[in-house]
Amino acid sequence: MEPAPTMYFPKLQTPRKRHAFGVFLFVIAKLQLFFRLFRKGDHLAVGLLAQVVLDLAGVLGGRLRVNAQREGIAIAKAQGKFKGRKEVKADDFAAQYQHYLNRELNKAQLAKTLEISRPTLDKLIRQHTTA
Repeated sequence: MEPAPTMYFPKLQTPRKRHAFGVFLFVIAKLQLFFRLFRKGDHLAVGLLAQVVLDLAGVLGGRLRVNAQREGIAIAKAQGKFKGRKEVKADDFAAQYQHYLNRELNKAQLAKTLEISRPTLDKLIRQHTTA
């Protein structure tokens, strides 16, 4: 018996690529089973083939939906309709941040004073220190 050929697969960095590749291998395994059953004349082969086709349609349909969504967002951005999330601005941030640096306020108090969340405060502090 001849040994199976060695196959090289590129690194699959993203979860979407890993999932698609896993589905691909699963479908290949089902197709191999289909051909074995079909050669034997087993009536289960037709159901298995239908399942493979539905699996592929699901994977491709999801990919088409994602691509259509990206295309729609790109068109909306080009037309100026999609601008993303509105930027959070804190009134008098510099003065309040100075109170924080002087240890007059802690982070929770500063966030409450500015009426923003802690993660937003961290983002504003990062922007303020880099600017």
